[in-house]
Amino acid sequence: MSGAQVPSTRRAFTVGAIYAGGVLALPAGVGALLAGCTSSAQRRGPVAVHWDREPCASCRMVISDRRFATQLRGGPDASAFKFDDLGCAIGWLEQQPWGRDTAVKVWVTGPTAASAVQWEDASHARFQRRHGSPMGYDFAPTTADDPQGVSFTAARDAVLDDMRRRSQAGARRQGERS
Repeated sequence: MSGAQVPSTRRAFTVGAIYAGGVLALPAGVGALLAGCTSSAQRRGPVAVHWDREPCASCRMVISDRRFATQLRGGPDASAFKFDDLGCAIGWLEQQPWGRDTAVKVWVTGPTAASAVQWEDASHARFQRRHGSPMGYDFAPTTADDPQGVSFTAARDAVLDDMRRRSQAGARRQGERS
């Protein structure tokens, strides 16, 4: 037998081992590919909130009241950020260099969310002032047909105006102490 010839049983074993290795590697490769798709899909939507345990990305208070909870996804890595108050989300977002990027997505809890939270796109939601939000900005999602409801843009503008007033009032108080 010359060195170029391989006995048929040995060739069959080698080919079989290569084939089996390929077949065994195939599910792992498909699994990795699907895991990549899953993480990509997860980077587009809202994520689970661990109520009464997770802190707001802005004020660091624990996120508890589902009526006012907000989350957003944005930045270079399309990271998720969670907030206890719409005002916290808007103020925090204004401080980010990418805050006005059109790729940023914001979600709020649906107006009927009690125990099972439904997240809805804030750009399509309507908001109404409701006393008692965690940071006092007092905007909560409402139903689409609520006559007192305002758009996300109007709610954002009102929150930013409120933040300016708070900042000016704080500066005046600081000046009075000096």
